Amino acid sequence: MGFRVDYIAGLLRLRDVSTTYAFGRKKNANNIFLENAGNFSNLTPVTISERCKLYTISATTQGVETWSVDVYRNGSPLIGGVLNITGTDSGYVNNLNIELSEGDKISVFCNGVNIKNPSVILETIK
Repeated sequence: MGFRVDYIAGLLRLRDVSTTYAFGRKKNANNIFLENAGNFSNLTPVTISERCKLYTISATTQGVETWSVDVYRNGSPLIGGVLNITGTDSGYVNNLNIELSEGDKISVFCNGVNIKNPSVILETIK
């Protein structure tokens, strides 16, 4: 977890706290939901514990690939929660600032064919 602090009136206060969630597949992926802690994220999604914002989506593979990362909230595609990767082994998009609510269930879909060991990190901030 990372954070920044501001110095205000002689007091330090927590400004931003970030949390990361990892999703992946230990073999090639073909249009499939990625795993989190060994479980497919559509079957056992990550549950958001408090109100926050999806800030960054980053992804990497073991090859030069063209695919997309699609983030789902409560079983439906999250508007704006897409990372398109074209002809490279990694990519990211940040400054998304997509509101997430306490209790939202998050899963990640690998939209591509024969994607070599995809790995995705979602970063949220308060």
